[in-house]
Amino acid sequence: MGGLVGTFMPWRWIFVILLPFLFVSLVCGLKMIHQVTPTEEAHINPLHVLCLAVGFVCFVFALDRGGSAVTAVSNGDTSATTQCVIAVVLLLIAMAALLVFAWVSHRAFSLVRLTVLRSVKFRWHLLAYVLLQFVTIGYGYMIPNASQLGFGASVLAAGVVLLPGALLGAASAPVSGSLLDKFGSVRPMFTAMLANLCAFASKR
Repeated sequence: MGGLVGTFMPWRWIFVILLPFLFVSLVCGLKMIHQVTPTEEAHINPLHVLCLAVGFVCFVFALDRGGSAVTAVSNGDTSATTQCVIAVVLLLIAMAALLVFAWVSHRAFSLVRLTVLRSVKFRWHLLAYVLLQFVTIGYGYMIPNASQLGFGASVLAAGVVLLPGALLGAASAPVSGSLLDKFGSVRPMFTAMLANLCAFASKR
């Protein structure tokens, strides 16, 4: 879809096209997902939301400005210092906002329970999830860029290159979920990791 939109439409249309799919997913989720555990009343603290929004938005822009600073340095542009200062300031604001969020969350109820980080098992699962996202997003970024910049492929061709993996992931998701329900998390995840290691070793 990204390749089609990038070829024939303005890139902003990709967000418009996704809206019907998101709406259908919302309706299906409301109809099919049932709450099996008792719920508790919760209220969103506006300060929590503000701190999270400021923290993550500033962090994203800090990465963007940092990338611009690196590009400016490689091109010998005089704006590199300004870009670097902006990136550092935004990063400091992001860190301050997230620290305020953490401090406020310890003093009042928050929808994000930071106390779960005390669990060693949760921290290991979180680390595995973050590393998996690095790999997934890294490949999703590297493959189309290598196709376009390295091999001169069109935007459409670069998008189509990712299609087999996306279809395989969508088709295997229900199967993976049923295996997880049947055998638990250890055997399915261990088998998948072993298959990935074998594939990596064969490429080496």
